[in-house]
Amino acid sequence: MSFNLTVEQGSMAHSRFRDPKVKETDNVGTSEIAVFSPKSSYKEDDGDANQDPEAGNYRLQYSYLSQRGYYPHALDKANQDSFCIHTPFGSNPNDHFFGVFDGHGEYGTQCSKFVKQKLCENLLRNSRFHVDAVEACHATFLTTNSQLHANNNVDDNMSGTTAITVLVRGKTLYVANSSNSKAIIAEKRGIEIVAVDLSIDQTPFREDELKRV
Repeated sequence: MSFNLTVEQGSMAHSRFRDPKVKETDNVGTSEIAVFSPKSSYKEDDGDANQDPEAGNYRLQYSYLSQRGYYPHALDKANQDSFCIHTPFGSNPNDHFFGVFDGHGEYGTQCSKFVKQKLCENLLRNSRFHVDAVEACHATFLTTNSQLHANNNVDDNMSGTTAITVLVRGKTLYVANSSNSKAIIAEKRGIEIVAVDLSIDQTPFREDELKRV
């Protein structure tokens, strides 16, 4: 699953090793949203790194590609990825939500689809969502995880899913993740474009995660 999100100069992507050719059955798409303040007009980027548009003025672009990873010994392996795009997200026109969920195990597809649906519902229902996005996202991940474990229709004993989400609220990005799906931002530094991690993989290779497990 590959995802690209641009808010002015920023981008987010989740990627994994995949086949070099895109098949007709793959999910591919692109779109653009322009959000303008009712009190001022939008100005195109003139190259000035110090340009700071008003809070209501930004252009959001996103594209996506969902494609099964390459498994040489399992060429018929199903694509277990799910993703969500909500523009806008909820009642606030300045909130936009994007998520990638990489299922794994025998029932990985069911796990990723379950989390894709429930996580969005839980976040919108969280009483702190409009006042503290960080707290709301943290609580929502825990709630959704508990719901997956408790659901009798999805066997998650040896299956599961990653989750990487980005909430765009005006010009601010809130990134939340579980497991090893990654978000990065493309940052312009002089004439170079540098990839900067927005998330830290939650795996046993991290000392604190190893101790927790």
